[in-house]
Amino acid sequence: MKKINFAMGIHFHQPVDNFDHVFNEAYEKSYRPFIDVLERYPAIRVTLHYSGSLLEWIENNRPELLKRIADLVANGQVEMMTGGFYEPILCVIPQRDSIGQISMLTEYLRDKFQAEAEGMWLTERIWEPHLPGILHDAGVKYMIVDDTHFRYAGLLEHQLYGYYSTEDEGKVVYLFPSSERLRYSIPFREPHETIDYLRSLATDEGDRILVYGDDGEKFGLWPETYHLVYEQKWLERFFDTLIQESSWINITTLGDARKNISSHGRVYIPTASYREMMEWSLPTESGSLFEDVLNEVRANGKDHYYKPFLRGGFWRNFLEKYPESNNMHKKMLRVSNKVAELTEDSRIQDVKNKKGSKGKPMDTGTSDTLNPLYIGKCVSRKGEGLPTKIYEANLELWRGQVNCPYWHGVFGGLYLGHLRAAVYRHLIAAEVITDNSKYGREGWIEAETLDFDCDGSDEIIVTAPDISFIVDSHKGGMLTELDHRPSASNLLNTLARRQEVYHKKIISNTHGGHSGGGPSSIHDIVKSKEDDLHLYLHYDTYRRGMLVDHIFG
Repeated sequence: MKKINFAMGIHFHQPVDNFDHVFNEAYEKSYRPFIDVLERYPAIRVTLHYSGSLLEWIENNRPELLKRIADLVANGQVEMMTGGFYEPILCVIPQRDSIGQISMLTEYLRDKFQAEAEGMWLTERIWEPHLPGILHDAGVKYMIVDDTHFRYAGLLEHQLYGYYSTEDEGKVVYLFPSSERLRYSIPFREPHETIDYLRSLATDEGDRILVYGDDGEKFGLWPETYHLVYEQKWLERFFDTLIQESSWINITTLGDARKNISSHGRVYIPTASYREMMEWSLPTESGSLFEDVLNEVRANGKDHYYKPFLRGGFWRNFLEKYPESNNMHKKMLRVSNKVAELTEDSRIQDVKNKKGSKGKPMDTGTSDTLNPLYIGKCVSRKGEGLPTKIYEANLELWRGQVNCPYWHGVFGGLYLGHLRAAVYRHLIAAEVITDNSKYGREGWIEAETLDFDCDGSDEIIVTAPDISFIVDSHKGGMLTELDHRPSASNLLNTLARRQEVYHKKIISNTHGGHSGGGPSSIHDIVKSKEDDLHLYLHYDTYRRGMLVDHIFG
């Protein structure tokens, strides 16, 4: 009998400081009912990832769900994955913060679920080739990325049903390719179609593995999916079908698959994310042209052949596409450096305080304390083992690294002012802690000239106990940031109105271009929240800063 292994990796996340009603809706429509169904199917084994920001909300508001998940972990039905605690994009934050955040979530999972997480969910599957060294140092052994990543590395279809090793500086991690086909079909197509696909891939050796990895919110929270998944019982029918075919489908976790199936060898993956993210990162004009090319290829029935060689941009392009995102990112880097300086000063002082009688450091392990792994564990334990200022500064910094407000696709992301405000609130709070430690709480002012936004020209940053602002001197002295530090608010948290590629879909839908039907991939759903929205598509020609001169002739 031909057999195949099948693993599911499901990711649940809500961004830091999202609206409470959004958390509640997601809990009622997705997080709770998913576990309700899973508990009724003990033969179904899954690998789950919950972001730290979501776990904190569940712990504070729905703690009974943590207990239920812990029971599933204890009976071997659920394997937990680690990751950056507040769901940062690991490639674009300092290495020390990446390791610290992963350590924080790993320790949290150990404490709350008695789970030793070796696998990791990679935020937005954003990959850069230097990551293996960071992940290895953080204790990560394996993760999911899209099969798209492997196609960009030159692998062909028949090579995508196993896992591979990759390395940086000899530090190895293992990568599982997640099926894009399943990402589009689950839960939007009938369960038997997934079974038929698995059957087509099964072999006499039974050593292939097909991986499904995707967002848990599509099980109930995405448009129209609650009715499909739970009221029409799609998830139950899917689990029933898997169990009925369990004589030849081995339902496994990623961790067990790695232990029981041999690696297919090495792979080196270029910079990548899931296909849609790479398209969204393109500048609007080239993104529109790229969309036209894709449509032409699809119309000619050639997308199967050409798709591996047609790729969009690079996540970091968002920092150029949206100066407001770049401002947050460079603010984050600046604050991270301040927190690292504060941490190092504390470590040095700790060494001085613990010197022995002959002036040598006592053998107290001080050289190993206040490293990223240790800090992450301590922050997870509410600061136990850390000076209060180190705990609070790192916690605020890491919360300000949540990825969602730094980019925009077809979701809100950067366009959601409350998420941008949350990033600034936490970054400003961390910066205030570091500045107060260095200068005191009053009676000082600091002025710097430096290339803050990394555009090749200097800006001026002025900081005082109650206020901080950035002057872009080569743009007429425009203020690009104005922080009211007592309230941890950036008063210039604005966003210019820009043309987006999907705006032409809004116009097309307005004129009858949209056809109805059941739910499809959310990446392809573009809906207007009000009538005649296309009439309000106006665009700015400049960034919305402060002290911008307008000369009318």
